[in-house]
Amino acid sequence: MSQSSLTLFATIKSKQGNETALKESLQKLIIPTLKEKGCLEYRLLQDKEDLSEFILVEKWADEDSWKAHMEMPHLKAFLLKMDSLVENFKGKSFNEIQELA
Repeated sequence: MSQSSLTLFATIKSKQGNETALKESLQKLIIPTLKEKGCLEYRLLQDKEDLSEFILVEKWADEDSWKAHMEMPHLKAFLLKMDSLVENFKGKSFNEIQELA
């Protein structure tokens, strides 16, 4: 049985006054992440009304690709400063379901 792709949604709320710093830190993840093996999609969204709320949409070829992503230097650097910028973080992962034949 082949592995299905893995899609993740991360909801991130910045600490008050850190909206711009968090946005810039998240933006810096986009290009290096898109170059990673197995990364199919990596998008950053910001709430139109509450500028402290972000969603990261990630799609990976498989779980192994995502696990390798978690070990990348650019992500580890972000995780080190995450506590100072982020009030709340919630991540959910989903397996893609193929259509019926």
